[in-house]
Amino acid sequence: MKKFFGVVCLLVGLFGVAVGMFGLASTNSKSHSIEGQVENEFDEQYTSNRNGDLAIGGAIASVGAIFYIVGIVLLVTKTKKQRIMEAELHLLKNNHTISIKSNQEDAVSKLEKLVVLKQNGTLNQAEFENQKKKILG
Repeated sequence: MKKFFGVVCLLVGLFGVAVGMFGLASTNSKSHSIEGQVENEFDEQYTSNRNGDLAIGGAIASVGAIFYIVGIVLLVTKTKKQRIMEAELHLLKNNHTISIKSNQEDAVSKLEKLVVLKQNGTLNQAEFENQKKKILG
């Protein structure tokens, strides 16, 4: 659900920035046209409207940028549930590795003892092979 809202915020943010920038560009281009320059010189209402349009365009672009940033944050960050699951997975992997290592170490130490018993003559070759099969599974 969080990812869905992140995508929605990104899209709304992009749309807001685009609309705001378009509004700023159209207001600016109109003021640079000959008609705009004439109206600017003779009409105070035009200047007031132009300033209002610039403020609105800037506000829409700013709000769009904020939505865009919120969308990115929602998409990039992990939920509490995801962090807990990753921690549990990490613990399970470490415990499994430790148990495998300890089982291998036990088997190696048992085999070393068997070799010593065989070298001392306590075990013959058949007994050694039988015990070795039991240890190795």
